[in-house]
Amino acid sequence: MLEIDLHGLSHSQCVESTEVFLLNNCNNSGVYEFSIITGNSLKLQQLIINKVLLKHGFTKFYILERNRGQLLVHNII
Repeated sequence: MLEIDLHGLSHSQCVESTEVFLLNNCNNSGVYEFSIITGNSLKLQQLIINKVLLKHGFTKFYILERNRGQLLVHNII
């Protein structure tokens, strides 16, 4: 599973980095699951969900109960 760790970045950098990461790794790569390490910021998670995931048609994503600082995203495009 591919992973991006956003620790140490501003929220705007996180949104941009996540968008680039997903789009670069989603196109015909055969990868179907991504891990986005966000830390425990609910605000950042909502920004990523609204400005990246939903914008690009990713509708299956989860915030893990055992690790609230991680989003799992399934490539269904």
